[in-house]
Amino acid sequence: MNKDIESKIALCPIIDPVAITATTTSDLVDTNGFESLAIAVQIGAGTFDGSNLLTLKLQESDTTATGDFTDVASTDLVGAFGLVNGTAFDENSVQSAGYIGDKRYVRLVATETGTVSSVISAVAILSNAREMPADDVAITAAT
Repeated sequence: MNKDIESKIALCPIIDPVAITATTTSDLVDTNGFESLAIAVQIGAGTFDGSNLLTLKLQESDTTATGDFTDVASTDLVGAFGLVNGTAFDENSVQSAGYIGDKRYVRLVATETGTVSSVISAVAILSNAREMPADDVAITAAT
Protein backbone atom coordinates (compact mmCIF):
# COMPACT_ATOMS: atom_id res chain seq x y z
CA MET A 1 0.00 0.00 0.00
CA ASN A 2 1.27 3.46 -0.91
CA LYS A 3 0.79 5.65 2.17
CA ASP A 4 2.06 8.86 0.54
CA ILE A 5 -0.43 11.71 0.56
CA GLU A 6 2.01 14.59 0.26
CA SER A 7 2.54 14.17 -3.49
CA LYS A 8 -1.20 13.89 -4.12
CA ILE A 9 -2.40 17.16 -2.58
CA ALA A 10 -1.76 20.87 -2.85
CA LEU A 11 -2.06 23.12 0.21
CA CYS A 12 -2.96 26.80 -0.14
CA PRO A 13 -3.10 29.13 2.84
CA ILE A 14 -6.16 31.32 2.27
CA ILE A 15 -6.28 33.16 5.61
CA ASP A 16 -2.96 33.68 7.36
CA PRO A 17 -3.28 33.69 11.15
CA VAL A 18 -5.22 36.84 11.98
CA ALA A 19 -7.00 38.27 15.01
CA ILE A 20 -10.57 38.37 13.79
CA THR A 21 -12.37 41.60 14.69
CA ALA A 22 -14.91 41.76 11.86
CA THR A 23 -16.14 39.70 8.92
CA THR A 24 -13.08 38.23 7.20
CA THR A 25 -13.12 36.91 3.64
CA SER A 26 -10.37 34.59 2.46
CA ASP A 27 -8.39 34.70 -0.72
CA LEU A 28 -9.98 32.77 -3.58
CA VAL A 29 -9.19 29.13 -4.25
CA ASP A 30 -8.90 28.36 -7.96
CA THR A 31 -10.05 24.76 -8.38
CA ASN A 32 -8.96 24.59 -12.01
CA GLY A 33 -7.11 21.32 -12.58
CA PHE A 34 -8.37 19.63 -9.40
CA GLU A 35 -11.34 17.39 -8.72
CA SER A 36 -11.48 17.72 -4.90
CA LEU A 37 -11.35 20.58 -2.40
CA ALA A 38 -11.63 20.84 1.37
CA ILE A 39 -11.19 23.91 3.55
CA ALA A 40 -9.79 23.59 7.08
CA VAL A 41 -10.11 26.42 9.59
CA GLN A 42 -8.11 26.58 12.80
CA ILE A 43 -9.76 28.58 15.58
CA GLY A 44 -7.71 29.85 18.51
CA ALA A 45 -8.77 30.61 22.06
CA GLY A 46 -11.42 33.28 22.34
CA THR A 47 -14.28 34.69 24.35
CA PHE A 48 -17.09 32.75 22.70
CA ASP A 49 -20.61 32.71 24.14
CA GLY A 50 -24.20 33.32 23.05
CA SER A 51 -23.51 36.88 21.91
CA ASN A 52 -19.82 36.56 20.91
CA LEU A 53 -19.61 33.97 18.18
CA LEU A 54 -18.12 33.00 14.84
CA THR A 55 -19.98 31.75 11.77
CA LEU A 56 -18.10 30.08 8.90
CA LYS A 57 -19.39 29.50 5.35
CA LEU A 58 -18.13 28.81 1.85
CA GLN A 59 -19.02 30.86 -1.21
CA GLU A 60 -18.55 30.01 -4.89
CA SER A 61 -18.35 31.73 -8.29
CA ASP A 62 -17.26 31.16 -11.87
CA THR A 63 -15.52 34.57 -11.86
CA THR A 64 -13.20 36.44 -9.51
CA ALA A 65 -15.63 39.37 -9.18
CA THR A 66 -16.56 39.87 -5.53
CA GLY A 67 -20.21 40.55 -6.38
CA ASP A 68 -20.58 37.22 -8.23
CA PHE A 69 -20.04 35.01 -5.17
CA THR A 70 -22.99 33.20 -3.61
CA ASP A 71 -23.25 30.90 -0.62
CA VAL A 72 -22.55 27.25 -1.37
CA ALA A 73 -25.69 25.10 -1.16
CA SER A 74 -25.63 22.42 1.52
CA THR A 75 -25.95 19.80 -1.25
CA ASP A 76 -22.53 20.92 -2.54
CA LEU A 77 -20.83 20.43 0.83
CA VAL A 78 -19.39 17.35 2.47
CA GLY A 79 -19.69 18.03 6.17
CA ALA A 80 -20.36 21.53 7.43
CA PHE A 81 -18.90 24.23 9.61
CA GLY A 82 -20.44 24.53 13.05
CA LEU A 83 -21.30 27.72 14.87
CA VAL A 84 -18.42 28.62 17.20
CA ASN A 85 -20.18 29.87 20.32
CA GLY A 86 -18.40 28.22 23.22
CA THR A 87 -20.91 25.36 23.36
CA ALA A 88 -20.91 22.73 20.61
CA PHE A 89 -17.84 24.02 18.79
CA ASP A 90 -15.29 25.82 20.86
CA GLU A 91 -11.94 27.52 20.62
CA ASN A 92 -8.68 25.69 20.03
CA SER A 93 -10.29 23.51 17.39
CA VAL A 94 -10.14 22.75 13.69
CA GLN A 95 -13.23 22.56 11.51
CA SER A 96 -13.37 21.45 7.90
CA ALA A 97 -15.82 21.08 5.05
CA GLY A 98 -15.46 19.59 1.58
CA TYR A 99 -16.70 21.28 -1.59
CA ILE A 100 -18.27 19.16 -4.36
CA GLY A 101 -19.85 21.94 -6.41
CA ASP A 102 -18.86 22.84 -9.96
CA LYS A 103 -17.81 26.48 -9.68
CA ARG A 104 -14.20 27.41 -10.40
CA TYR A 105 -13.56 29.72 -7.45
CA VAL A 106 -14.32 29.12 -3.77
CA ARG A 107 -13.73 31.33 -0.73
CA LEU A 108 -14.32 31.19 3.01
CA VAL A 109 -16.25 33.87 4.88
CA ALA A 110 -15.78 34.10 8.66
CA THR A 111 -18.36 36.35 10.29
CA GLU A 112 -17.66 37.59 13.79
CA THR A 113 -20.60 38.64 15.94
CA GLY A 114 -19.89 40.59 19.11
CA THR A 115 -16.27 40.50 20.23
CA VAL A 116 -14.70 37.06 20.06
CA SER A 117 -11.04 38.09 20.46
CA SER A 118 -9.77 35.01 18.62
CA VAL A 119 -7.11 34.21 16.04
CA ILE A 120 -8.10 32.09 13.03
CA SER A 121 -6.31 30.71 9.99
CA ALA A 122 -7.50 28.68 7.02
CA VAL A 123 -5.99 26.42 4.41
CA ALA A 124 -7.41 24.94 1.21
CA ILE A 125 -6.56 21.31 0.49
CA LEU A 126 -6.83 20.42 -3.19
CA SER A 127 -6.51 16.86 -4.48
CA ASN A 128 -7.33 14.51 -7.34
CA ALA A 129 -5.39 16.67 -9.76
CA ARG A 130 -5.99 16.07 -13.44
CA GLU A 131 -2.19 16.23 -13.70
CA MET A 132 0.41 16.04 -10.95
CA PRO A 133 0.16 19.28 -8.93
CA ALA A 134 2.88 21.88 -9.02
CA ASP A 135 4.81 22.54 -5.81
CA ASP A 136 2.85 25.73 -5.19
CA VAL A 137 -0.72 26.46 -6.16
CA ALA A 138 -1.47 30.13 -6.44
CA ILE A 139 -4.38 31.75 -4.69
CA THR A 140 -6.30 34.49 -6.42
CA ALA A 141 -7.42 37.87 -5.15
CA ALA A 142 -11.03 38.90 -5.71
CA THR A 143 -11.62 41.69 -8.19
